[in-house]
Amino acid sequence: MSSPPKPFKFFNFWSKHPSFLQVVEDSWLLPVEGNPMEKLHLKLKRLKPILKEFNFKHFGGISSKVAKKRSKLAEMQKIIFNSAPATNMIVKEQALSKELHDLLEAEESFYRQKSRVSWIQEAIKLSSFSEISDKAVNFFQPLFGAKDPQVLGCPKNILEELTSITIPPEAIIPSQSPRKPLVIFARMFL
Repeated sequence: MSSPPKPFKFFNFWSKHPSFLQVVEDSWLLPVEGNPMEKLHLKLKRLKPILKEFNFKHFGGISSKVAKKRSKLAEMQKIIFNSAPATNMIVKEQALSKELHDLLEAEESFYRQKSRVSWIQEAIKLSSFSEISDKAVNFFQPLFGAKDPQVLGCPKNILEELTSITIPPEAIIPSQSPRKPLVIFARMFL
């Protein structure tokens, strides 16, 4: 039994590639028959494999492409450093540096977009607020450390008293608004 087809994913970094708009335009301008909704559907259906091929050609295995480009740039920089560089070598080094920068941006965008998708899928699996809050606590707890039993909590009346305190005008830095209550402090501990 075969698995269902994967849903199409549009990666935002595609739009930064210099030939992206031309690829889309070339596909989009080819005529199709049908009513306006059918035309839209057929054009999108035709564009999907073209964009998949575009992605594979320019961004497939992006992490390995970044590693290879980084290696090429390092080699070129060693050559330039160890010899009297020719103008064409410096131009090549600048071009490699730009290509690496573009690949790094695309890789970062890819992982950022992919991580958002995984968080959304994870959130969909959680059914109640308590599951979501437990998941959030479990995520952040190792970052902040365990609760110290020697550190006592702060009574609510003390926090309320702290929130009513205002900053005297002479202690205010000019960019701050005068007599701002310490609400942020209370929100952190309530």
